[in-house]
Amino acid sequence: EEVLKTAKEQGCKVSYDVNYRGKLWTTAEARKFTELASKYIDILITTEEDTKVVYGIEGKDYEEVAQKLTDKFGFEAVVITLRETPSVWHNKWSVFAYSDGKVYKSPTYDVEVVDRLGGGDSCSAGFIYGYLKLKDLQKAVEFGSAFSALKHSVPGDLAFIYREEVEKLIKGRKRGLRIER
Repeated sequence: EEVLKTAKEQGCKVSYDVNYRGKLWTTAEARKFTELASKYIDILITTEEDTKVVYGIEGKDYEEVAQKLTDKFGFEAVVITLRETPSVWHNKWSVFAYSDGKVYKSPTYDVEVVDRLGGGDSCSAGFIYGYLKLKDLQKAVEFGSAFSALKHSVPGDLAFIYREEVEKLIKGRKRGLRIER
């Protein structure tokens, strides 16, 4: 808690990816830490399932879930990753963000999965880059989603993907092009 408090006092933006893993801690431990930490968090990154498990918050859809989180904790932005899994090797990936009562959505990427490992982390990194550098929530959502879609095409949990590749995918997506690597 002290690290988060110091970061806020120094003017840092604090992001937190819930990314609950039951093998690492119990639901009660995760909930206790996360609720305590939430007063320092600016950008919350989560899924509907992790929000239900860790915060005990549910809603009729992800927009309502994000609104409830924002109302309770005052987050600057809530980012929810959305994954449909028609099969192990084919996913549909998109990102949703909620801030100041507004909704931001990325396009949905049809992803031929080489490796899911690191997909959520790459989305978080891409969103944070877009949020801090591009200073535009819609662009941040698009950047996070495209970065993650590209990561799914790379084996292993570390992907060397360049900004230009992400930008090319975003532009190409608007013209109906597919992922190229």
